Amino acid sequence: MDTFFKSPNGRISAKLHQPRTYVPSDKTLDALPYFRTIWLTDLRYSGRFFTGPALWSTNSCYFAVEEWVVPEGDLEQASRQRDRRLVVFDVANTLEVRLDTAMGGQLQPVSFDDSQLVCLRHLPGMTEPEKLDYDMQQISGWFPTGELSDAPA
Repeated sequence: MDTFFKSPNGRISAKLHQPRTYVPSDKTLDALPYFRTIWLTDLRYSGRFFTGPALWSTNSCYFAVEEWVVPEGDLEQASRQRDRRLVVFDVANTLEVRLDTAMGGQLQPVSFDDSQLVCLRHLPGMTEPEKLDYDMQQISGWFPTGELSDAPA
């Protein structure tokens, strides 16, 4: 199954490919829905595990998506921990940055104008999600896409 996210300018399409839902051998754990591969224009990111929702910036420069933290490629461990991080791709410059990690929770991008990303962080035990604002002009820690695919957030 594929999910498509067309950029606001209509020139770039992000395709997230979901080959299947991971069902852990430990039946006490929930299934782990994920997108195994993401394509942005001509760039392909595989070997990582993304999940929705995802969001383009209004100027079509950035693409924000939630990524499962998968320790050493161990999906069973990931389904236990359920940790996710928010990743933003700078499509024009083939860079990415990891903005935040939700241990056992979710980071949901909800709005993204040209330079301001707003997301909601849902953590276990929280009654209300926490609103996080990111000014993309102030973000540091960008690195060339794919270089740190196994690095911790």
